[in-house]
Amino acid sequence: MSQNVFIAAIKELGLDKNCGQIYQYLLSEPKLTISDLAKKIGSSRAKIYELVGEMEKFELLKYDKNKTRHLEIISPNTLLAKIKGKQIQTSKIVSDLSDNMPLYLAKFYEEKHNLSTKIYNGEDKFLELFDKLFEEAIGEILFISNIVLFHQTATIDFIKYVAKRRAKKGLPIRIISTPADSQVHTLYNSIGELRQTKMLPDSLFQGSILATNTSLSLWNPLLPQTVLITDPIITKTFEFMFNSIWNNLPNS
Repeated sequence: MSQNVFIAAIKELGLDKNCGQIYQYLLSEPKLTISDLAKKIGSSRAKIYELVGEMEKFELLKYDKNKTRHLEIISPNTLLAKIKGKQIQTSKIVSDLSDNMPLYLAKFYEEKHNLSTKIYNGEDKFLELFDKLFEEAIGEILFISNIVLFHQTATIDFIKYVAKRRAKKGLPIRIISTPADSQVHTLYNSIGELRQTKMLPDSLFQGSILATNTSLSLWNPLLPQTVLITDPIITKTFEFMFNSIWNNLPNS
């Protein structure tokens, strides 16, 4: 019988590997004493007492030191049930942490950085900001947009101009676009310009959102108005949302 499985099982519960060895030895030889275990493990009696105490806290064994000094471990199926219960609990914790991570991170960083929010009015300000963000970008750029409305403000020539500058700097971009005609669709897919595009199934999305580094630009063409948010947590939250949508869209 391999000891490794019990060592791994006990460690899964958060205990020392020696606790797994104690369990294994007692499973094979139920009448072993503290002194016997110390010899088998190659440790002091004091250390074995400490380990047994930890195992008692986790309800893995019972030790009656006032009477028979008998050590009684739980059954292997009970040990398995404990591990399954721990895994279920851990899975829920991981799920809860993931679901609420933006909130927790915001709380963690709220005293460590200053949130900056600026509002710009007018189409010309939007294009200036769009150009400025591309100029200052580092790393991958993310963009989701109603392309029809976007091109009512940003011309094809302007997009080509920005794309060439971006590609020259080696900055990749991923775009989630509302449905567009073949000409625009071709424009928005280019390996040479480090550009990937996926299409939304409908055109309900009305604005444009651009994420670069720690900045997020939200464009409402109906006002027209642009909100620039400089905050790493909000940007990371958008990145998580963007990737969730991206991964569920077919390749264009």
